[in-house]
Amino acid sequence: MNLEFKSPSEQDLKTAYERDLKISFPPSELKALCHIIAARDAGKYQPWCLYDDNILIGECFLWSGNPGFVLLDYLCVTPDRRNDGLGGVMLSRMREKLPDDIILCETETPTHADDPEMAKRRVGFYRRHGAKLSGFEAEIVGVRYQILYWSPGDKIIQDNIILKEYMALYQNALTPETYRRYCRIPRNPDSLSSEAVSMGIK
Repeated sequence: MNLEFKSPSEQDLKTAYERDLKISFPPSELKALCHIIAARDAGKYQPWCLYDDNILIGECFLWSGNPGFVLLDYLCVTPDRRNDGLGGVMLSRMREKLPDDIILCETETPTHADDPEMAKRRVGFYRRHGAKLSGFEAEIVGVRYQILYWSPGDKIIQDNIILKEYMALYQNALTPETYRRYCRIPRNPDSLSSEAVSMGIK
């Protein structure tokens, strides 16, 4: 393999979306391509693609938050190259591209997912590749998520910091009314630590 991880051309971005993301994510979780392109052009979104000898084989889309924070929005490997370890390759390359950033990740809570075993495997996959599990969950448009993160030097980051920045991503992207209707962050405020409560997060 001759792997390269880089920003895609406009055509490759469309190919990644139509060929891979559309069949891998339900419509309720998939942003419209025009919104992805608009966010990228505004500097709020970072699409990266993995190539093998210039053939597009996977993609990693990052949603930019406040400086120093991004959210892994989509990670996908083209169907005929799955189970080759390429998802792990992209996570490693992603961290190399953003060595000073805290990278957040949301994945369905297994006990509340339509496919609990698949959701459990996803959590395990991210944990095996260095992601740490935060102490809170979120509910976005009715989907319940566990929140994980990677940090520079694999440092432990306090939940109140992860929560504040995760909330900011959605608050900055949505109108107050839309945020109120569709986002519960955290899903259960009573589960937060006393420190988070004392900082006004609750």
